[in-house]
Amino acid sequence: ISALGFNEANDLFYFTSNHDIKGMGGTGLFSYDFNSGKIKLLYRNPDVDIMGGVYDDKDNLIAVRYQAGYTDYYYLESGNKEAIQQHKGLRASFPEADISITSFTRDNAVATLYVSSDKNPGDFYLYDTKKKSLTYLASTMPQVDPKLMARVEPFNLKARDGLKMFGQLTIPPNKKLEKLPMVVYPHGGPYGPRDYWRWDNRAQLLANNGYLVLQLNFRGSGGYGAGFQEAGYGEWGAKMQDDITDATLWAINQGYADKNKICIHGVSYGGYASMQAVVKEPDLYKCAIPDAGPYDLDYQLRKADSFKGQPKRRKWYFDRMLGENFEALNQERSPAYNLDKLKAPLLIVHGKEDKRVPIGNAYLLEDKLKEKGIKYETVYKKDGHGFQKIPNRIELYETILKFLKKHIGN
Repeated sequence: ISALGFNEANDLFYFTSNHDIKGMGGTGLFSYDFNSGKIKLLYRNPDVDIMGGVYDDKDNLIAVRYQAGYTDYYYLESGNKEAIQQHKGLRASFPEADISITSFTRDNAVATLYVSSDKNPGDFYLYDTKKKSLTYLASTMPQVDPKLMARVEPFNLKARDGLKMFGQLTIPPNKKLEKLPMVVYPHGGPYGPRDYWRWDNRAQLLANNGYLVLQLNFRGSGGYGAGFQEAGYGEWGAKMQDDITDATLWAINQGYADKNKICIHGVSYGGYASMQAVVKEPDLYKCAIPDAGPYDLDYQLRKADSFKGQPKRRKWYFDRMLGENFEALNQERSPAYNLDKLKAPLLIVHGKEDKRVPIGNAYLLEDKLKEKGIKYETVYKKDGHGFQKIPNRIELYETILKFLKKHIGN
């Protein structure tokens, strides 16, 4: 249950919840009537959770937003009609963008409007509520020119077991969506986080250098209802990995990606998934760039800072990773122990000061690669979990682009 707020009369309380369903399905928007004591379902998207509320100048709820593909809104019938029309008008002024009013002046004469999209990391405007006029204020990243950015298109598909999944493709500018070299880019987490339709710096970097970028919200991702997240429990390296495989094959079968030019790259859990992909599907990927990934899950269990001083919670989390058979499944699901079929060239990336996924994971993987006589490349820096220092990021990005050019072309 998550509180959203009240109506203008203060006799209705709005909240999101999944208390009325089991299994798959997003959170619904509910109202609680203080006079009758009744709870009423107002709206539910069958696929995704509600992301948050939209409010008028008195902090009364007028709408909720959700993202099954592009951002969309559900407006309350009982909401402030003037505020709803104002919000709809602002949306019309910025088609194909996500908008939010972030603040009002005390007299409500001026509002601050935030506008972002797949091509724009975000701009602020001042909105004159009386004149209905907008004045540009500032950009979050003024160095980024939205006109040069790649468009992001949502997609959905069904996994091999029928589970509906969502994701997005970042498409290289001025390129036909046809037999492109592709980088599969799984997100971190994995339980709870998800990728959104929005501007993503690394996806844009790759797309602006000619690569189609595929981001999939595989089972276990957040935002698609409790059942979808729970479907990933116990499935590290198994069904969660199969989902990524299925999305990769989907892009090839749609004719979007060149089957001979596929690489996979991710950070944290995405780093794990990138390494697991090339040991589980050795003929599908032509290269892999695992970044800050755990490659021996038992080592990660013992060394990570995630649950320092909380051994019971740590065990609970790792039981979620592989189920109660953690010890039996560890080597099967840990890519460091399954290198026999590996064919893809590797660029291993890790921060030497990473506490979340200690660099010992990378060293352990190196040892196993050396035992097999497998060559690889590395980028290790004095940095944390996912490089934070700008010089390190620049060097990493330059190295990634060289590696991709070598193995899957421009």
